[in-house]
Amino acid sequence: MRPSAVATPYDREATGSRLREIRVRQGKTQADVDWMSGITQAALSNYENGKRDIPLRSLIALSGVLEISPADLVPALSVALDTAAAG
Repeated sequence: MRPSAVATPYDREATGSRLREIRVRQGKTQADVDWMSGITQAALSNYENGKRDIPLRSLIALSGVLEISPADLVPALSVALDTAAAG
């Protein structure tokens, strides 16, 4: 029997705050991340301020630039992956 899909919460503001916190801790500016990821500075600002959801492609790009796991930005991903692996 296949497990049913589990809806996991996505908190846009919390994700944006984590993104900003990690970027600042690493000493990177929005312009640095813009240049390295190909994501515009305006889009990055909207993500960090919780004004827009981060598309999966951008989440992966940002994770690569910041050298972190996407689950570090969206903890619900870790829960979803653990649930899927257990099923």
